Amino acid sequence: MKILFVTVVPVKQGPTGPTSDLASARYRAIIPAAELVSLGHKVHLHSAREWTKEILDFDCDVMVVSKSLDRANEALAAEVKARGVKLVVDMCDNIFDDWKYGEHFRAMVELADVVTCSTEAMAEAIKVRMGRESFVINEPVEGPRGAPRFAPRLPGIKMLWFGNLRSLDCVRERIDQLAEACEVHPLELVLCTLSVPEVKQLVAELASLNPSRLTTRLVRWSPEATWSALDECDLVWIPSAAGDFHRTKSPNRLVETLWAGRVALVDPIPSHAPFEAFVPMGKRLLEAIAESLEAGPAVEGRIAEAQRLIATLHSPRACALQWVNALSRNGRSA
Repeated sequence: MKILFVTVVPVKQGPTGPTSDLASARYRAIIPAAELVSLGHKVHLHSAREWTKEILDFDCDVMVVSKSLDRANEALAAEVKARGVKLVVDMCDNIFDDWKYGEHFRAMVELADVVTCSTEAMAEAIKVRMGRESFVINEPVEGPRGAPRFAPRLPGIKMLWFGNLRSLDCVRERIDQLAEACEVHPLELVLCTLSVPEVKQLVAELASLNPSRLTTRLVRWSPEATWSALDECDLVWIPSAAGDFHRTKSPNRLVETLWAGRVALVDPIPSHAPFEAFVPMGKRLLEAIAESLEAGPAVEGRIAEAQRLIATLHSPRACALQWVNALSRNGRSA
């Protein structure tokens, strides 16, 4: 196939090829595109907010809209379809009712010949909201595979949180759990995210909770900084907020954590369910830490089992084969 991926997200050249600061671009376009090339397909990746004649005239069999934010693109998408190109719209965020972009997302899904998405919960949301079936394509694991390790130097524990600003709200909502946990275990918490004023303010708030028992440090996010922080920590904390937006999210942070060889303390959103046997899930922070400590060496065995599952479900090649299946479909998916 000749495939064109179009995303609004800026793409830049990294040490090993195209990359982006936004996970959605890496997981839903850049990594799949590279893997599809290795499978013999001709793939082009285009980054633009406003589509141009270059996109209309591009020689392709399939155009994958990874993310679009401009309503003018709806007419251009219709032109591409009229030329005989299969239009695939990929959805990884449940923002159909967003005040600014919701109407555009709904229109693009309606135009699509094929709809793809990141989780079963997202597919359910698309079915309920739009009456459309969609193909679930897992997000590929990113970063080096690490040896399973859980050996904190007690009583202190090195804990990592990483993610975007929207996910950081989940940490704010659980400040009471941090205060509770550090009374029992001195915590060194690293936040790996954007270095912006609101994050710095949160770091200051956390630092004032219990200065002798909780130290908080901000690390400016990058893929490499995340992998380094994963290597240095004892465990990773991944709380999730309530609501449809968070419920439909992918397990990418959990997958990356386990792939790096670290245990994660997570909330039970649907995409985490396949890993329920391997990590503390749905527990208060202190209870989850205690559960991991009581399990002792068994934690490392569970991480190794999770890594084997990740290699099956979330390897770039496995995800690329899911893309091939979805992009090869003829006609409009109901």
